[in-house]
Amino acid sequence: MLEESRTNELPVTTGRHADPEPRGRRGLPWLVAAGVLVVAGGVTGGVVWAGAGPDQESATHVARNFVDAVNTRDEAALQRFVCGRDGSENAHLYRGFLETANVTLESVDVSGSDPRFTVLAARTAGNSSVKLSIPLTEEDGEWKVCDISKALSGR
Repeated sequence: MLEESRTNELPVTTGRHADPEPRGRRGLPWLVAAGVLVVAGGVTGGVVWAGAGPDQESATHVARNFVDAVNTRDEAALQRFVCGRDGSENAHLYRGFLETANVTLESVDVSGSDPRFTVLAARTAGNSSVKLSIPLTEEDGEWKVCDISKALSGR
């Protein structure tokens, strides 16, 4: 008879509601949310870090300043936007460019592996013009005009 009375007894409670989920499963949504935040932070950091170098806006700024220096015949200003190697090896080409052309900036494209800007160069004597695609390169974290010989030869 003792056994019968036990089956009819109600369980003893302490006033707390019984937890329908086991303890391990309760923390799972928080763990997933924390994981999502860590991944999102990593992606954001990667995008910021990858974008820390030269960008389209800074390339356009350099191209505009280069064009202005050519049009005002300001060799000292022009040299600030030319890569170190070209400043010494191809200085004569830049001087010739200064003396013979008026240029208009048409476009800047730094996407891909061959960043360039395009100008329309009109000769100061006569009325001929040519479209030049001038290479840009990254030097010390900044865009620089480089390999002017490629642009002048059509490469």
